[in-house]
Amino acid sequence: MPLAGYATITLPNTAPPHTGTGAWHDDVVLTDDATLTNNGQLTIGQKISPGTRASHFLHDINLNNFELTLSGTGDTLIQSNILGSGNITIDLDTANSKVTYHTLYDRPGGNPTTYTGTTHVKSGILELNTLSGKRDAIVGDLIIGGAGAVAEVTRKSNVANRQLIADTAHVLIREQGTFKLNRGNARNQSSQETIGALTLDGGTLMNATTSSKSTTLTVKNGLTLSSTSTIKLGQGGMNLKFSDSSHLSWGNGQLIIEGYYHSNQGSNRKSRVSFGNNATGLTSDQLGKIFFKNPNGSTGLWSSQINARGVLTPLVPIPEPGTLYAGAFSLLWCLRHFRKRKH
Repeated sequence: MPLAGYATITLPNTAPPHTGTGAWHDDVVLTDDATLTNNGQLTIGQKISPGTRASHFLHDINLNNFELTLSGTGDTLIQSNILGSGNITIDLDTANSKVTYHTLYDRPGGNPTTYTGTTHVKSGILELNTLSGKRDAIVGDLIIGGAGAVAEVTRKSNVANRQLIADTAHVLIREQGTFKLNRGNARNQSSQETIGALTLDGGTLMNATTSSKSTTLTVKNGLTLSSTSTIKLGQGGMNLKFSDSSHLSWGNGQLIIEGYYHSNQGSNRKSRVSFGNNATGLTSDQLGKIFFKNPNGSTGLWSSQINARGVLTPLVPIPEPGTLYAGAFSLLWCLRHFRKRKH
């Protein structure tokens, strides 16, 4: 079934014509596998009531080298496998509107996800999840934010140690964009994800888990820092493993690491950030751009150091500007006083 090119397909905010939980089976949308015949936009209507969805897709979507834009104010659940080349843009009207993408391994008649284009979340929330099987939700690259609105991608697996993003994917987090790592319903299991590369350009990488089980993110091709960005290691603790990044060009911004604890302290779990496996995983210039904020329960910014295993740890606190001014003033006063005594 083709989706009309350049057409805006609107799902109204009335009761869905189906007895299920908010599942749309409209002839214009998806009662069968769909193939784009040109660029298309799908506008999602408002939720009928809290806890319901405005739309629910259960059939394969073939992008067919075109771009599909999801917009509107409602929530939608995609349990389709996405096929073909092309791009997907999520540009929802409010920061609380959400697209949930569940990958299904055993859906009758379903094809494996082969979509390798770029998914750009400009505004709203994209939640990646899985119910069963071994399929990646994001096979291609992922861009979060950068469009002047709050954008978020939450990785929330209900299956222990289930990876949802291809290990070749490049994840770019821009201004007002947040990439959250969460555990979903597998709360008593560790959470692991591997991606190809990560670029931070004003955005935030955040560990959103709070349980005692660790979250591990492995970045195979290193970190690029384009502008000041934040990594929040989270209360549940995080093992963040970058490959050697010394060959990558960094911009003039700073990387602020929050929530670091070298050991478990109360409800805060220990975290680990590493670059490669030795002290050459970062250049001295890159290392000078990384700061720990309030590490180990302290206050203020601390400079960073890298050990022989490539592990980052806080080094020394950075004096506040007022402290620097007071120190400089005291030094000048001492020098002046000393000179007067000599004369």
